[in-house]
Amino acid sequence: MILELRIQLREQIEKQITLRIERDQAIAQATSVVNTLVTTITPPAKAFLDATARASPVTPPQSTSSSRLSERLPDPVIFEGDRKDFRRFEVKIY
Repeated sequence: MILELRIQLREQIEKQITLRIERDQAIAQATSVVNTLVTTITPPAKAFLDATARASPVTPPQSTSSSRLSERLPDPVIFEGDRKDFRRFEVKIY
């Protein structure tokens, strides 16, 4: 009885392995050759993008004969590791 169950278990495991190999091969054949970048916008990032879209548009600096450095924004307040403060810090570093 136990021997028969072990044989059945082994057969089931071999069948699963074979099916997984076939699945992986089918996925590999169905996948395009060129990897494409999939982007998702998380809700906080989407809110940030929406807020910046409502802000006044940034005008590009006038080009002059001499090159100028762009305006430097001040560094945000140091992040101390508080979860409640992370969103503020994340928005500031963008």
